[in-house]
Amino acid sequence: MFYCDQCGECCRHVQKAEPYRDLDRGDGVCKYLQDNKCSIYANRPLICRVDECYERFFKEQYTKEQYYHYNHLSCLKLKLVQGLPINEFIEQTKITFAELDELASNVPDSNTLKQIVKEDEAQAKKSKTPSST
Repeated sequence: MFYCDQCGECCRHVQKAEPYRDLDRGDGVCKYLQDNKCSIYANRPLICRVDECYERFFKEQYTKEQYYHYNHLSCLKLKLVQGLPINEFIEQTKITFAELDELASNVPDSNTLKQIVKEDEAQAKKSKTPSST
C-alpha cells in the first residue's frame, strides 16, 4: 500500500493537473478537503486512489515499486512548491539528491491520467443511473 503522510499538499494543488481540476473549489484546493482531511475519503474518486489506479491503469507499465516511487516524487514536488528553502525542504522530506534530480521527470503522463478520469466519470454516471430489474 502507498504510504501517505496526509500532508494534504496533493489536495491543495488540484489545479496543477488537468484530471483533478473538477475537484477545484476555485482556489486550487480540493472542494472536499476539510481540516486537512478528505471529507469523502471512503467514496473519493478513482484518481485519488493510488493503489486502485495502479491495478487498473499502470501495472502493465510499471512495477508497483516504480509506481509508488513516481507518486512519491510527485508528492515531494508538491511539497517543494510550498516555497521552502531547498535545504529546509531536504531536511523535512528526507529526500535524496538523486530523488531531487528526478522531480522534473519520470511521472505518469497526462494522457493516462485523463483516461483514469474518463473511466471514473463513467463509473459515477453508471452508479447514478437507476438499474432496471
